[in-house]
Amino acid sequence: MIPAATTHDARSEAITDALISARAVIADLTHQPDEKVIAAARVIAKHSPMPTERGEAEELIFWMEGPN
Repeated sequence: MIPAATTHDARSEAITDALISARAVIADLTHQPDEKVIAAARVIAKHSPMPTERGEAEELIFWMEGPN
């Protein structure tokens, strides 16, 4: 059976949804648990198409976790 054609990429849509949720967490980070902020920053650092946003997320992770 040939799969039906789709007009969207489910993985791309899932990443977009994850970025939206992660950005919402970061926007309200003072009211979020540290673990949730770090997880959101990791999503942004990995998937954001914007280099500046990725860098800011990486910096936030560094400051919240400390150097390894």
